[in-house]
Amino acid sequence: MIEKIDYSPTFSGFVSFLGFFVIAIGMISIGAVINLSIVWIFFTIPISTIGVLMMLNLKGVLLDYSNKKIKFYKSFLFFNIGEWRSIDKFTKIQIFYDHEIRGGNVRRGRFHTTKLVSYEICLIDEVEGKLALKELSNPAEAKKIMKNISEKLKIPYPNEEIIRVRKHINR
Repeated sequence: MIEKIDYSPTFSGFVSFLGFFVIAIGMISIGAVINLSIVWIFFTIPISTIGVLMMLNLKGVLLDYSNKKIKFYKSFLFFNIGEWRSIDKFTKIQIFYDHEIRGGNVRRGRFHTTKLVSYEICLIDEVEGKLALKELSNPAEAKKIMKNISEKLKIPYPNEEIIRVRKHINR
């Protein structure tokens, strides 16, 4: 059974940058439609749609429970680009909590701070380290998803559910 764990737009990288220009070409072409002919509609709408899909630069995680494999992918025009890799060596699953306070945005003499809370579900291997599956802001939802993944992969559910850490996690 294959499950999508995470799926979100990134708006980053060369593909997103290129998508912005494709959208611009589509918008310029829409301006030409008004002045020229209806034939241009069949060119401008698909070009603009492709540009939007490129700019989103969707990424995700597929988890194959039966074969114990994982795939980190980027989606481009309905194609998932990425490689399957084995997760047989991963023996633990854990939630890592990160709390960060950022300051900035001085407005009208006030100093604005932002509190960022993140709960990241990771597979753990003693050799390869941590492999991030999903990042959430709700601890109850993170525990529920971790328990579900733990049962399906037959990895023991941890005693200490959430660990506070500020380390780089592989993705």
